[in-house]
Amino acid sequence: MRRDKYFLIIIFIFIATRQYAAITSDSLATDTLKKVALKEVVVKAERAHIVKKKGDVVTFFFSHHSNEAKDIYTALTEIPTLHIDPAMKTIRLAKGGSPLVLVDGIPKENSLESLSPESVNKVEVSNHVPLEYIGQGYTGVVNIITKRKQNGSTYLNIGLLSHPTMAFSSADANFSYDKGKCSIYSAVNGFAFLANKSKTSDDYTVSDKRQLTTSDRSIYYRDLKAMVGGDYRWTDKTVSSLGMMFETVPQNTFDNGSVEYDTKNDVQNEELYHYHRKYNDDLYKYQLNFFHKTAFSNASSLAIHLSGVYSYNTNTTTRTEAETRYDYSIRYRQKELEGGMAFSFPWIAANWKVGANSIFSWHDIRSVDTSRSKYNERNNYCYIDFEKAVGNLSTSASLGLNMAYRRMGEEHFSFVNWHPIVDLSYHLGSHHTIELSYEYENPNPDITQLCNVNSATNPLFTSLGSKDIKPAYTHDLLLDYTANIKPFYFDLSAQYKGTKQRIAQCSMMDGQQIVMTYYNDTHRYNLYNCNATVRYMIPHVVLLGMIQQKWVRCASYSDQFLYGMLQAQYYNNKLNVNLMLDTNDITISTPENRYKSSPESQLTIAYSISKNVEVSVGMRYLFTHKQIWNTVQTELIQEIYNNHFSTRHNLVMLGIRYNIHGQDKKNQSRQVFQSDNTKSFIKDF
Repeated sequence: MRRDKYFLIIIFIFIATRQYAAITSDSLATDTLKKVALKEVVVKAERAHIVKKKGDVVTFFFSHHSNEAKDIYTALTEIPTLHIDPAMKTIRLAKGGSPLVLVDGIPKENSLESLSPESVNKVEVSNHVPLEYIGQGYTGVVNIITKRKQNGSTYLNIGLLSHPTMAFSSADANFSYDKGKCSIYSAVNGFAFLANKSKTSDDYTVSDKRQLTTSDRSIYYRDLKAMVGGDYRWTDKTVSSLGMMFETVPQNTFDNGSVEYDTKNDVQNEELYHYHRKYNDDLYKYQLNFFHKTAFSNASSLAIHLSGVYSYNTNTTTRTEAETRYDYSIRYRQKELEGGMAFSFPWIAANWKVGANSIFSWHDIRSVDTSRSKYNERNNYCYIDFEKAVGNLSTSASLGLNMAYRRMGEEHFSFVNWHPIVDLSYHLGSHHTIELSYEYENPNPDITQLCNVNSATNPLFTSLGSKDIKPAYTHDLLLDYTANIKPFYFDLSAQYKGTKQRIAQCSMMDGQQIVMTYYNDTHRYNLYNCNATVRYMIPHVVLLGMIQQKWVRCASYSDQFLYGMLQAQYYNNKLNVNLMLDTNDITISTPENRYKSSPESQLTIAYSISKNVEVSVGMRYLFTHKQIWNTVQTELIQEIYNNHFSTRHNLVMLGIRYNIHGQDKKNQSRQVFQSDNTKSFIKDF
C-alpha cells in the first residue's frame, strides 16, 4: 500500500514537471509572443528582443520590466534610439533633436505622463517627420501604440522628486480612465529651481572696444503645466480626441558683478564699473487640440487634426553700469491656428496618402521704445505619400509643396518650397536591414531673422533681422545598417548634409551704430556624421551605448567633435539601478557661432516597497559641474561666453512615486485600427 502511495506521488511529480517544462519551453523558445493560459495564470515570453524595421520606421516591443515600470519615462529608457531623462521628463532622439510624440497616432505629448506603461504594446520610432507635421520643429516621430481595454481601466500616478536642502523639486499628478469606448486623462506637472546659482563671464570685443562682464548669477525658475483631454471611440474604426493644455513659465535672473571697458591696445583707457542686471521672462501658453479619424472597409482612412495656440511672453531687462541705467522690454503675443487632413488608401498594390495642412500665425511684438512690429505668417502644405514592398525591398517616397506667405508691416514675403523624401530599405534575412534615404529641405527664415525689432540687451550694438534673406536649402543623404541578433541590437549610420544659402549672422556699421543682422552665406555648409548605437539586453540587465563623430566644413572653417552616451540599468522585482553618462554635447558649430555644454551624468536607485509605492535616491551631475560655452565671431563683434553653474554639482535627489493601475481581469487587449494597409500609425495618421 505504501509502495503504491509513493508510486502515485512519483507519477504526479513527473506529470507536473513535464507540464511545467512544456510551458516554460513554449514561453522562452522563440522571439514571437506566445501566451499559455492555465485557469487564471498567463505566462508570456519576453518580446523585448523583437525589433521590426519597415522603411524608416523601427518598432520596439516593451519588456515585462518596462510594462511594470512606475512611469512611462522610466519605461522608455530601454528604447535604444531614444535619449530619455526620467527626472526632467524629456525625450530626445539619440541622433539628435526633439521628436513628435504620438499615442496611437494621436498627438499627445502634453499628456504622456498619464499613460500607464502596462498599457503599452510597442513603440515606433522614425527619424523622418511625416509631411502633415512638417515645419513644426520636429526631427522625428515617436509613436506609442497601446493595448485597448474593452472593459475599462484606471490609472493614477503621483510623484515627487526633490533635493533635501536646495530649492529644487519636481512634482506631478496624473490620472487616466479608459472605459473601452470612452477615455479621459489629465496631468499636472510642476518644476521649480529657486537656487540655480552660477558664475558667468562675457567677453565682448565690439569694433575696437572691449567689454568684459563678470557676475554672480541667480536664476529663479518655475514651470507649471496642466492638461485635460479625452478620446471617444465611436466604433472600432472611428475615434475622436480632444485635449486642452495650459502652461506658465515665470523666470527671474539677477546678475551682480563688474563690467570693464578698455580700448584695444590702450590700457590707459580702462574703465571699471559695478554691474547689475535684472532679467524677467514670463510665458503663458494656452493650447487646444482636436483629432478625428475614420477607417473604412476598403482599408482606407481619413484623418483630421486641428490645433489652436495662444501665447503671451514678456521680456524685461534692467541693466545698470555705474550710474547709467539701460531698460529693455519686449512683449510678444502669438496666436496660431493649425489644421489639416489626410486620406490614406490602397491602389495598384501600394499604399498611398494625400493630404493638406495649413498653419496661420499672428505675431505682435512691442519694444520699450514703443516701436511695434506685427508679423503674420501663412504656410500651406500639400503632399502625396507612397509606399510599397516587393520581396525584401521596401520603398517609400513623399513629395510635399509648401506655399508660404508672410507680412510684416508694409513688407510682403512669399516662398514656394518643394520637400521630397525617398527611402529604400532592404532586408537581409530576418535580422539585418540596410536603408538608404534622401531628403531635400528648404526651410524659410523665422521671425527673428526677418523682424526689424531690436532684440539686443547690450548698449554696444543693435540686433535686427533682415528682410532680404532667402530660404536655405539642404540635401540630406543617410545610409543606415541595423542588426537585431538576440540579445544585441545594433545600428550603424553615415550621414551627409550639405546646405547652400545658409542663413548666417553678420555685423556691420550703420552710421555710428554697430548692427548685428543676417545674410545668406554663399559658401556650402557641409556636415558629416557617423553614428553607432548598440543595446545589450539580458534578464535583469540593459546596456545602451551610442558614439557619434561629426565633422563640419564651411569655406576655411572646420570643426570636429565626438559625442558619446552610456546607460546601464540593473533591475529585479524590487530594485532598479540606472546609470547615465553623457559626454560634451556641441549643438551649434558654424563659422560665426559655436555652442557646447559640459558632460552630464545621473545615477538613480529606485526600490519598490510595495506594488504601488516606489522610493528613490539619486544624484545628478556626478563629480562634475554643469557648464556651457558659447563663442560668436563676426566681422565687428567677437564674444566669448562662459557660464559655470556652482549649484549643479553632485545634486542629490530624493523621490517617491505612488501608482495605482486597476482593471477588469477579464479584459482582452487589442490594438486599435490594426490593419495591414500601412506599415505604422506614423504613416497612417
